[in-house]
Amino acid sequence: MGDLSLPLTIKDGKFVRHKNLKEAIDESISLVISTPLFSNPIDPKFGFVLSNLRFEQIDEKEGVVLDVGEEDITPLLDTSIYEKKISGNSRNFNTFASELKSAIARVEKRLGELKVAMTYMREERAIHIVVTGIIIETGEDYQFHKRIMVWN
Repeated sequence: MGDLSLPLTIKDGKFVRHKNLKEAIDESISLVISTPLFSNPIDPKFGFVLSNLRFEQIDEKEGVVLDVGEEDITPLLDTSIYEKKISGNSRNFNTFASELKSAIARVEKRLGELKVAMTYMREERAIHIVVTGIIIETGEDYQFHKRIMVWN
């Protein structure tokens, strides 16, 4: 029996399930990326902080998000997040990739050797995200790509 599809879908009175493990993991990671951190009252730590910062200005020279708001996004958001680099990988703690790796690892236990890389594509005004790892159940290599368009 496969994992439930996200968003939840009912067909013939039953929840639709994935037959493909990679698709289920892809949807789980997409959900983490697209859910703003602190937006889920049941689990405030579910989600990714970049969603909260999506409309902030990006310093293209330094590759960081600028804190230009008059008030904090949320009192729970650590202001040091504004010092993190957009481009980089999850081995460097001063990147959003490190934040995303932690968010994914917290909810996606089916992946091992998890790595995340993010690149800001200035000409496209997009952030390209690559998640790699090993699917624990099958031992297969795993790769996920996502592009987030930013308004800057």
